[in-house]
Amino acid sequence: MSVMFAEDGPVMTFLSPFITEPLGYDRVLDVTVRNGKKDQGGTVFSSSDSIGDKFAKSFAYILDGVKPGVLTSGEKIGDALSKDLTKGGKPVNLSDELLALFTGTRIIRIDVKKDLRYFTSTMNRLLRAVDETEKFYSVQD
Repeated sequence: MSVMFAEDGPVMTFLSPFITEPLGYDRVLDVTVRNGKKDQGGTVFSSSDSIGDKFAKSFAYILDGVKPGVLTSGEKIGDALSKDLTKGGKPVNLSDELLALFTGTRIIRIDVKKDLRYFTSTMNRLLRAVDETEKFYSVQD
């Protein structure tokens, strides 16, 4: 019985979609109980934000979590029509977004040369930032 009803056992795995936090409620918990810390990592707001900023960021975060999928898909198609860029700096492709909307399958295009250049520059920037801000190589240390 303990194996069947264990937290990672078959019965709990089967029932988990029905007994987990409801849609949007996890985001409410992130901004209230978890004090702005997301369950999967990251933050909603920082402790140095004013009360107004905390409220605005929390409200936007909760609304983003309960936003219907049709709005999200519409935004992505709008981004493709306006020739917007993804977070990685690549142009949003309209045919890829339409394919994802109608079939549920998303194509991820990989350009190793560009991606390697991007990740290398990001790593170098982070390494330089540590040297510049932490005074690691100073005479004192």
